[in-house]
Amino acid sequence: MKRLLIIFLVLIASFAMAQEDTPLVEKWHTFKGAWMPDADPAQIGPENFKTLQNMRYNTAGIEGVQGYTAVNSTALTGYLKIRNGFQLRSEGYTQETYNLVQAENTGLTASQVLVNKTAIGSQGDFEATEIQTDGTGAGLGRFSEGPQGVVVYSNGVENKVWAGDETRCAKVFRAERGATGTGYTPNGVSFVDSGDADYIDTDTGDFKAAGFRGGDIIVVTNSTSNNDTFTVRYVTSWINDRIYLISTDSLTGEVASDAETITVADGNVYTNVVDFTDELNSSATSEYADIGGSGSGTFLILSARPLKGIKFYVKTANTTNSTLTVRYWNGSAWTAVAGGSDGTTDDSKAFAKTGTYSFDSTASTAKLYHAEQTYCLYAYSVRLTAGSADIYQITADSPWQDIRNVWDGVDRQPITFQVRDDSESTYYDYTVEVNTEANTTAYGVAELDGMTVSDHIIIAFEEAMSAFRWQLFQDYINKNTASFTIYYHDGDDYQTVGTVYDETVRDRFYGSNTLTQSGITWWNPPADETIRSEFGVTGYFYKLIPTATLTGTTGDATAEIVVNHVWGVPATIDVKKFKFSSVFNNRVLLCNYELGGEGNRVDYSVSNAPDVWNGIESSMDGVQSLYFGGNSPLTAGTQLYNRFGSNIFVTWVALKRNETYLLTGTGPEDFSIKPISLNVGCPAPLTLATAEIGFDMAQDVTRNIAIWLSADGLIVFDGAVINFVKGIDKYFDATNADCINYSSIANSRGWFDPEYKEYNLLIPTGSSTTCDTWLVYSLIYKKWFEKVPDTYPQAAWQVASTVGEKSIYGAIDTGYMLELEDGTAWVDDPIEQIVETGDFFPTGNIWDLTRIRMFKFAGKRINEAHSIVVSHYSDTDDAVGMDGIWVDTDDCAWVDTEDCEWVSASLASMELSLDAGINRVVRDTIKDNLYGWAHRFQFYTTTASTSKGLEPIAWGYTFRKVRRDE
Repeated sequence: MKRLLIIFLVLIASFAMAQEDTPLVEKWHTFKGAWMPDADPAQIGPENFKTLQNMRYNTAGIEGVQGYTAVNSTALTGYLKIRNGFQLRSEGYTQETYNLVQAENTGLTASQVLVNKTAIGSQGDFEATEIQTDGTGAGLGRFSEGPQGVVVYSNGVENKVWAGDETRCAKVFRAERGATGTGYTPNGVSFVDSGDADYIDTDTGDFKAAGFRGGDIIVVTNSTSNNDTFTVRYVTSWINDRIYLISTDSLTGEVASDAETITVADGNVYTNVVDFTDELNSSATSEYADIGGSGSGTFLILSARPLKGIKFYVKTANTTNSTLTVRYWNGSAWTAVAGGSDGTTDDSKAFAKTGTYSFDSTASTAKLYHAEQTYCLYAYSVRLTAGSADIYQITADSPWQDIRNVWDGVDRQPITFQVRDDSESTYYDYTVEVNTEANTTAYGVAELDGMTVSDHIIIAFEEAMSAFRWQLFQDYINKNTASFTIYYHDGDDYQTVGTVYDETVRDRFYGSNTLTQSGITWWNPPADETIRSEFGVTGYFYKLIPTATLTGTTGDATAEIVVNHVWGVPATIDVKKFKFSSVFNNRVLLCNYELGGEGNRVDYSVSNAPDVWNGIESSMDGVQSLYFGGNSPLTAGTQLYNRFGSNIFVTWVALKRNETYLLTGTGPEDFSIKPISLNVGCPAPLTLATAEIGFDMAQDVTRNIAIWLSADGLIVFDGAVINFVKGIDKYFDATNADCINYSSIANSRGWFDPEYKEYNLLIPTGSSTTCDTWLVYSLIYKKWFEKVPDTYPQAAWQVASTVGEKSIYGAIDTGYMLELEDGTAWVDDPIEQIVETGDFFPTGNIWDLTRIRMFKFAGKRINEAHSIVVSHYSDTDDAVGMDGIWVDTDDCAWVDTEDCEWVSASLASMELSLDAGINRVVRDTIKDNLYGWAHRFQFYTTTASTSKGLEPIAWGYTFRKVRRDE
């Protein structure tokens, strides 16, 4: 037995020595492979990766990713879990960027919208006051860009709109004194100076009835008082509630009492209203409006949304002590704004410098005002009490508020116009006449002469109205004191609309007579109007009853009252509350009317008008709304540009959880909905993104693409064909431990990074309800890799600097907003970079057992004190460290110290320093004995201060075949 043992040992030693004499074979590999998590590592070879963590692809191979830095140094509290964000860019104004976020509280039971005004790339905290606290029942807050530089926010129970601290004015008018001889002649009026100091109340003198208008310069004669300057208070007008009285030489002396009778003689009033919209919406200082001086101290500012401030850019400063008086239309009168604070005042002089006149929000109190017979907007009057200034730009501060619905500016035609002659018990139908242009009074007109209080007019429209516009024929007007009482129908009977503002009254010539000139008659529309049918039409009906007989008789001859045209101005209704918004062809889209049980519905605004939701160019509150497929709800949508052949197409991709549709067309006249897939949709709405990079859809076919997460994986869509992106199927395999948590798939987030041309996907896996896996797909190299930070973002969105540089902002649940791909660490924690090859067979033959004797690594030098740890795995073992160790004895014979199985080497890992020396590329060679049937290497390092971190170049090894694996 002893002899046999000696022989056996000799044979083993001889075999080992023979193996040592076998020539070594050299091999080396670069890092140009791909991460392949769906395949077993034994199937992917030495150049692909079992693990690729925090390493991205580049043209030469791979490199470490960047980390992220905190934007806000002070963490959010209370509402700290940011779930969505959006950058509003306000280019050309003082504040050019706003980062808006929806943040939930710790228990995820309530949410707020917060704003951070820090410039992109800089650090700064959120504003102390939230934009809003979301309403009861609010869901995920969704932001989208809208036309006219606005952001639209929807959460299922609210639709909000905002343009930042400054936006353009819809219209700007200035009241000024006209040249001599260009004025008009109002009737004289007497009143009593019963006010204090220089103010004269007009209780006993009716300036409006006398024909005076806001901004009028009135020459006062035949009067005395305590000095030569007067201001009349409480004169109602569309542009100003005060009129200066400029004294003449005939005003002399002083009196002991203020109770003096003042007489304003006929004539000598010169007023113009000048449109300065173009000049004052421009930032060019070469165009400006001079305000102040004799009779031109008033601006009328019209806005599509109520305001909380107006900013004035001063070219030439005022040098006279003065103040600004700011008033707004509240639906029944001009009233002073509350909480006014004048940022233009310096040393008691208003308009002394550029600044904002801020005041309490009027979003809940301002009402639409009809100005210049053409505009129905929110109106603000600003008057400089003394002095003069040159203003070259005016901007409006419109607060965060509900989406508004203002008139589209298109007159509505009546569907019936009936004049009732009670004496004949007959209705005269003038529908055709008031809807067509007439050239003569002989025919084609409506005649109202002789209407009595027993007669009436019935006018009907397809929409509820807020005003009628009358076009009278030349001088064929009413010359008797009378007005119309206007009634609407509430479903049971006609009810009065209330106060009527009649601008057909030309009272400077004829007193309070309606229909004395072409003009507008308007009112505050009631909320309970009801549609009805009469005269063979169905619509909204109005009854007009005169308060006295209408007559054209002046004592000279009988002249008829002739109406050429009548138009209506619609009463705009509130916009319904949708789940999310989008934009298409410069229209705002409101999508998924879940509250109304119409989850497949989309409403749209007029083009380039986010505040106009009425008229034939809009969805008209359901009349022309878009409906996508069955009633299953829409989840997401985005606009997509592409070229097919020689044609450019702009489409809107509409997504449900399991369906995809495409909207084409430019407006209601050619909108068309096409089903793309009834099986593939998007259950994770905030994964939808677009990439304008020319993605290769097929050979020689490159397109812009939309990308989103479906229930079965990532989708790429170019407007024509849906493609699944392969490579991460294991995350959608319910039998895999890494499978996405389908019950929380809606919490997934995705975004396109334009700098690296990568699509990032955050998903919750296993039992996690928050995102705990970060997968990145390179659209250039068409490969996946994984990011593993210390804390995972739960939201991310694209932002841009003022010079157009794009980057990505995100947020983590500790109350911080982050700039992603910025910095060399995860805020403070180092970045772990791991590259692990597949299992490979050095000879290329699975029948061979091999021994790796030397290992070489080369990479770019890292200038910080970190090393790369290289670990070896044999025989597809997933753990470092083997169950048997071969010991190298002095005589170079290898002896199995445990179980006689050829296994791994004497070292489980090796360290290669990357921070030593000054060479651009570092390399090292390690001698070892790494034995096995299959081999695999892992490269691991952490960096905290090196941009791009690990940048490996190549690795290699020498090996020899030991024996057959039998």
